[in-house]
Order: sequence, then structure tokens, then C-alpha cells
Amino acid sequence: CWSSHVLYQINYMHVLFKNVVSPREQLTLCGLQEFPGGASIVWGIELEDDQNHLFPPGERLIRSRSHIFSNAIIPTGDNTFDCEYVLCLEIGGFPEWLARPVLVTICRDLFKYAQKYYMHDDDD
Repeated sequence: CWSSHVLYQINYMHVLFKNVVSPREQLTLCGLQEFPGGASIVWGIELEDDQNHLFPPGERLIRSRSHIFSNAIIPTGDNTFDCEYVLCLEIGGFPEWLARPVLVTICRDLFKYAQKYYMHDDDD
């Protein structure tokens, strides 16, 4: 086998959006695969409605649908790496011109979050 399956887990996410989008919830199956050269892929798929019994107890929110996402991380040096993030969404009748700012904010915040863990004071 050319990769090792390191981890599988089911994730529940409760997302609090601002402005035009109401809070959402999502249930995903995620995995981590590692490759011999040091690269890894984190992937996830949205669980179908027949898996709703895995949600925590309580009132249900609108269900977000990201059909699949992946994050490929490839080392480029001792302390550096390249990252490619792929996200496939179903917006479902939501006007694209309203969805675009939300998606841009999500992606920008993803990299802002990662930056505090990977950027050093001497980096630009």
C-alpha cells in the first residue's frame, strides 16, 4: 500500500455565521492518510440523512452540505510545507452573489487560523 490510513473519525460542527447566513450544523466522516515522502491528506465527506442519529441531542439547525473536502499537505523543507485545500459545496438556491463573500471569509479565516501556528516572528 502506498499510503497509511492513520485516523478515521466522525465530526460534528456547529457553525455560527454572521450577516446573511443563519447558524448551520454538519456531520462529517473524516480521515487522515500519510504517505512515505512525508505528505499527508486530510479528507472528509458529509454523512447522509440516514446517519442523523449520530447528531448530539437537541434542536436541529439547518444542515450544511459540503460533499467532500480535502487538504493536501506536502513538505517543502525542514520547517515548510505547501498546502492545497479543496472544498465542494452545495449552496442550494442561495444566490451566488451572496454566497461568495461567505466562502471568501471561510477560506481567509482558515488560513488566518493556521498562520498563528505555522508563522514565526522572523517570517514575512
